[in-house]
Amino acid sequence: MATGMAVIPPARLHMRCIQPWFSSVYRLNRDSLDKSLSLPTKSRNSLDRWKNPANACKGIPFFQAPPSSLLTTDASLIGWGTHLNSFAAQSKWPLSKISLHIHLLELRAVRNTYAHFLPLITGSHIKILMDNIACMYYINHQGEARSLSLCMEAMKLCNWCISHNVTLSVAYLPGTQNMIVDKRSHTFPHNYKWEMHPLVLHNLFIQWVTSSTDLFATYQNKKCPRYYSRAGVGQHSLGDALLLPWDKDLLYSFPPFPLPLKVWLKIKRDSAHIILIAPHGAKTGLVPLPDAARNVYLQKWSRIQIWCTSHQISPVSGTLPHVLEYTLTLKKSRLSLSSLRVHLAAITAFHQTVERYSVLSHPTTKRFVKRITNLFPQPRLTTPSWDLNLVLKGLTRPPFKPMATCSLAH
Repeated sequence: MATGMAVIPPARLHMRCIQPWFSSVYRLNRDSLDKSLSLPTKSRNSLDRWKNPANACKGIPFFQAPPSSLLTTDASLIGWGTHLNSFAAQSKWPLSKISLHIHLLELRAVRNTYAHFLPLITGSHIKILMDNIACMYYINHQGEARSLSLCMEAMKLCNWCISHNVTLSVAYLPGTQNMIVDKRSHTFPHNYKWEMHPLVLHNLFIQWVTSSTDLFATYQNKKCPRYYSRAGVGQHSLGDALLLPWDKDLLYSFPPFPLPLKVWLKIKRDSAHIILIAPHGAKTGLVPLPDAARNVYLQKWSRIQIWCTSHQISPVSGTLPHVLEYTLTLKKSRLSLSSLRVHLAAITAFHQTVERYSVLSHPTTKRFVKRITNLFPQPRLTTPSWDLNLVLKGLTRPPFKPMATCSLAH
């Protein structure tokens, strides 16, 4: 089993079940090599995987695919925080977990992070950046025999990744460079719970239609039988509303005050039917983008609207081939690949989803961008090749003077 660790990906992981027992009954400097050992039932069951030749023949690729996303995590004795692309999450530890060792909390934070971002990372290679060297070692080595609790937690994480087709790698990031998630693991808002007065909401449901799903709630203040919660925390929560599709029946939403624009854009992308409670003028002044990025997106979007109008196409619900046709016209006008990506990002912010994908993350769009890159490669400045004979020939010309003829006085 030890010799297979280099060529069989889960070999090290499936050897960890035997290591704690073996370390407790055998010492190299104490016991003889002829000592007989009897495997307990639990350790014996862990060997069943090795009886299947197909598992032993699984190899590893010569070239590992690069990570598709970078994810940062951090944990404290209060809670945990994480950050993935433009998404972030945090949560406090329950009282039963506060007394655990910080290393164990760091590993739990990674597992909670993966469970939270599951719709975004399934089938991907994710690289985690964290400021705990011990946890980095335990994850990269799929456990370790020195600490049984840390080994078991690392094994749970690795088995979870295998079951969800997630490739995991961890690198060290100093805490001074990990300030975003470090703050999220230590600082928690106290005013994130809000609700509509039950009598007011009851009158709204009577006037319109009763919804069965509350998008932004907790288990204590939910107004519908089913509910989504912040970071998917809470008993019977369906998950984080902003990470999942809104293609169900009529939904009810009373989002936090910083989120109305995000909710509005997601309604347009998912073509959702929703009862939205938001303050007057919430679409202005609360944009979750910097002013510069917002202005760029609006500028690109106005250009897209002009093109769609001339072709009698809806800019919000146009088909994906129409979007790619517009992108191709931009490329023919000699726009760079980075500019095309900005246009696609602007379309994604306003366009409805296509087959549950955003425009930019759709597999067809990815293949299209890759094909464009191959058809219009960026010119590269090549360095002239080094010609040693040419250099030596140049050095032998005047004012070259051999060392043997030089005077030692100089």
